[in-house]
Amino acid sequence: MAKFHLPTLEEEQLAAWDEKKIFEKLMARKDNPRGKFVFFEGPPTANNKPGIHHQLTRAYKDVILRYRSMRGHFIERKAGWDTHGLPVELEVEKKLGFTKKQDIEAYGIAAFNEKCRENVWTYLDLWEKSTKRIGFWVDLKNAYITYKNDYVESLWWVLKQIDKSGLLYEGYRVTPHCPRCVTSLSSHELAQGYKDAEDPSVYVKFAFDASRKEYFLVWTTTPWTLPANVALAVGADVAYVKAKMKATGETLILAKDRLSVLDGEYEIVEETNGADLVHSSYAPLYKTLAAASAEELKNNYKVYAADFVSTADGTGIVHIAPAFGEDDSRLGQREKLATLVTVDPAGMVTAEVPGKGKFFKKADAVIEADLTERGLMYKSGTYTHSYPFCWRCSTPILYYAKSSWYIRMSELRERLMRNNAQINWLPAHIRDGRFGEWLREVKDWALSRERYWGTPLPVWRCASCAEKTVIGSFEELDWNARPKNRYFLQRHGEAETNVSDTVSSWPEKKEHRLTAKGRDQVAAAAKELKGKGIEMIFSSDVLRTKETAEIISKELGLEVVFDARLRETDFGVKNGAAIAEYHAGFKDHLEQFAKAVEGGESFYDVRRRMIGFVKELERQHRGKKILIVSHGDPLWLLETGFSGATDEEALKASYNNVGEFHELELKNLPYDEMGHVDPHRPYIDEVVLACRACGGEMRRSADVVDVWFDSGAMPYAQWHYPFENADRIDKGESFPADFITEAIDQTRGWFYTLLAVSTLLGKDVPPYKNVICLGHVLDAKGQKMSKSKGNAVDVWEMIGKYGADSVRLYFYSVSAPGDPKRFDEKGLDEIVKKVFLILWNVLTFWKPFAAEAGDEPSTAHPLDRWIAAKTRLMAAAATAHLEAYRVTEASRLVMEHVNDISTWYLRRSRDRFKSVDAADRRAAASTLRWTLMTLAKLMAPMTPFLADALYRELGGKLESVHLDAWPDLIVEAGDEAAVADMDSVRTLASLALEKRAAAGIPVRQVLAALTVRGRALDAELQAVLAEEVNVKKVVVEERRGNAEVELDTVITPELRQEGALRELVRHVNALRKDAGLARADRVVIRYEGKSALFDGVVAGYKPDLMAATVADDVKAGRGDVQGTDLAFEDGAVWVGVEKV
Repeated sequence: MAKFHLPTLEEEQLAAWDEKKIFEKLMARKDNPRGKFVFFEGPPTANNKPGIHHQLTRAYKDVILRYRSMRGHFIERKAGWDTHGLPVELEVEKKLGFTKKQDIEAYGIAAFNEKCRENVWTYLDLWEKSTKRIGFWVDLKNAYITYKNDYVESLWWVLKQIDKSGLLYEGYRVTPHCPRCVTSLSSHELAQGYKDAEDPSVYVKFAFDASRKEYFLVWTTTPWTLPANVALAVGADVAYVKAKMKATGETLILAKDRLSVLDGEYEIVEETNGADLVHSSYAPLYKTLAAASAEELKNNYKVYAADFVSTADGTGIVHIAPAFGEDDSRLGQREKLATLVTVDPAGMVTAEVPGKGKFFKKADAVIEADLTERGLMYKSGTYTHSYPFCWRCSTPILYYAKSSWYIRMSELRERLMRNNAQINWLPAHIRDGRFGEWLREVKDWALSRERYWGTPLPVWRCASCAEKTVIGSFEELDWNARPKNRYFLQRHGEAETNVSDTVSSWPEKKEHRLTAKGRDQVAAAAKELKGKGIEMIFSSDVLRTKETAEIISKELGLEVVFDARLRETDFGVKNGAAIAEYHAGFKDHLEQFAKAVEGGESFYDVRRRMIGFVKELERQHRGKKILIVSHGDPLWLLETGFSGATDEEALKASYNNVGEFHELELKNLPYDEMGHVDPHRPYIDEVVLACRACGGEMRRSADVVDVWFDSGAMPYAQWHYPFENADRIDKGESFPADFITEAIDQTRGWFYTLLAVSTLLGKDVPPYKNVICLGHVLDAKGQKMSKSKGNAVDVWEMIGKYGADSVRLYFYSVSAPGDPKRFDEKGLDEIVKKVFLILWNVLTFWKPFAAEAGDEPSTAHPLDRWIAAKTRLMAAAATAHLEAYRVTEASRLVMEHVNDISTWYLRRSRDRFKSVDAADRRAAASTLRWTLMTLAKLMAPMTPFLADALYRELGGKLESVHLDAWPDLIVEAGDEAAVADMDSVRTLASLALEKRAAAGIPVRQVLAALTVRGRALDAELQAVLAEEVNVKKVVVEERRGNAEVELDTVITPELRQEGALRELVRHVNALRKDAGLARADRVVIRYEGKSALFDGVVAGYKPDLMAATVADDVKAGRGDVQGTDLAFEDGAVWVGVEKV
């Protein structure tokens, strides 16, 4: 067998799987006795390279899916790609050098979104390659893609159901807002971006009675919000004091429990409670409301009671800026306070206050300096606390009062918790802990985003009466359309170009008029058109179409508007050539879509201008009947464009004959420049609906939807539900998922949004039954990985060095799934050496005996009975663990079993494989084959590459272990006893070997006896123990209690010779191995040197020596062979082997 190198072996396996189409055969398998097993793939975004953490999740997904397939389940394994949202937009902005939203607007939304569409596939090849290389079998060919029209339409349907339930609403409230991205964030997005940050810590004096130098002392970490202050809040039941500072004579009002914040000596001059302070007035810090009337001012700059006031920190008095805090906003609404928005959505200070024109965080220092100069700053410092940053661009979050769309998740709190209670979480504590706590405090979902590349919010509002409608399908756009234009497409009549088979475009090299036949064709068409009520005629200005339009114009009494966009395809340098000559420039018609002759147009160019012309008519006219006179290809391209046909489908579509017309079916849908339906911005923004309430125009809210909604609705949208595949959801064919897994931070992400959307749709069962939360991958020191720290692991390097199976088994076994995983390269090396290499060596040892091996284990020898029992018990335990999704426990059992096979079964059975007893040799070979075959099947879900190689080498009956069944072994009645008995033998052996070591006697030296005081051992087990400890016999003295052993350490001359024989056998067999000899190769043992002990061995044990080393003779003299010295007690002897 070839030298073991796991990465090479894996590449060979990949090639074999591809060549034999193993995955395809698995997916096509009809015999699935356990039915369907439903898996949801959490969609990654392919605009960044996959990292080590992605391989962790893919490894965990694959192990469960492979196990379930082998157990007889059918799994669709549908892949998915998350393609919308800020992650994509920010990457594109970076590539284009944009720094603000205005840059996108200037560039053009259509162009920007097209860049986003391209960007999401930047690393698709790398993702697919890494998915394949880690061994994750998933259906990439039929993946769901969140930007696809079908997917978006399903999302709209879901949102319409939410609206029907009264849970979708627009509200003006303070919401987390990223000033860099200029958009809102949801609570689950917010939760992913907290970091420790150092902010200002300032104690500000608000003048209560300036003449008496009395001030409210207020603490804040956001000085930039102070110009927006309109009130102070106290706790109604909190005790407050007036403390007169001896150094300044000022009196400061603060909570009694917060006197520790004061510096210097003071005197308590008065005590009161918060309720007595309510409605007290104070002087504003800034004249932000200077222009307000007395009526507008009457509730502002006063003290109010609030239940959110705490004395855990600060001064027990809170400054209120309703525009920039949720609690502040609620208090402002309750007390009818002004909302002063002093910062714009980009985070720039706009009010006429210190810091104007600066980013809000930069304004802190300016405000501090101003207040200090005016004597209103008591003291300042810094404060380290956990602060939210944008989860994608790392900009500090701004809490900002604005109008946004929300989903009332707070009304579903109880249902969410009931559904969660049905989920099997691993680790179990997540259910009621991290995830359960999140649900208990669930906030309304801030759904809308003021961005570009995302699922458009399907909400239209009437500009006249504010009526709202939520659209739930593309068809509804057409149902709700305003009076539509009707278009009739007229091809010119037969012209001289048609007769002469030439191509002619603008500018024509010669005049090509209509033929007499052509004029008759058009005249007939004109009469028919007269009954259609045509109101407008637009025509190409090429002569043959011009003549056509004029004939029709005269019949209908309408003027013709000529437009260059309706001209024939520009044939460039081939203008005026024969049609055959023009077509000779293309290998086929399909190539014409993207390729143009020199100076000419491609089909795409023509379609773009034709579509653009019609879209312009759509914007300018309403309810008109319009005739378009043009040429064959342009009209065909216009119609197939609007139909959404692929290029291949377009070539099969019908084509207007000369002189004919027909009506173009054009729906009220968002068409892009090529006429294809694209529900994204800006095309969807162009779709106007008719208001059913007042007849006015309804236009779409410009927002897009939180990208987490896309993935949260994937159980439905991946199947285009309910427009197609309704039974998949309604009859439970593909819902709920039996299993999902992702990183633990998805408790605030995908795990939550899946549950949220499902519950919003009224499901009383959770969308997934079992979920494994995976801990994060850290470096070997427990630090978070990052490129800047230089501790990020290159997964390709690890796979190239150690193999994907090593990475997989390391992830499974190093720690429980939910625990952080300290990635240490040494661990991979250890798995290769202590598991895979050992296993491959066992296989290599067995291969020469393959012909003698049967399929079932033997029961004749105690070692065979033990390893068979051990294997059955281990298989049952591993099965139970995997059934319960306990991958770590199952993987560790497998690793331990490899050790048992190698260090006990095979080590103790080696001599049996060389035995002259053919029956015993066959028994050992059969038992080892069965054990390894069982192990290959058990390892298949965990280490798919090595397991399949083992399966093949062991003579597996199917093309791949992954097409075979899981080993459902039945534990036999005596299995536990057999294992327990052998465990006793191994324990006794360990005790005896400790005694040997203590006596300084090597194991190779045979001893007379081992006395065991303890439980009884039958003769077969005594023989196994005697061989392991290398004693002539075992004497058992039965008794209860802990076992004890005693070695007879007296070494007689005979025993010394037997020990020397054993050493000599070991030495000769090592020489055979070094010489590359096969097991059957015969040799002559050569020797030279003086040792009475060696001579005694040769004289007394020559037949035994030759049998143990496959030698024909033992001869003195070196001969012409290689050898090495072997030391005995009385001298060294050179020993070599000569192949016969």
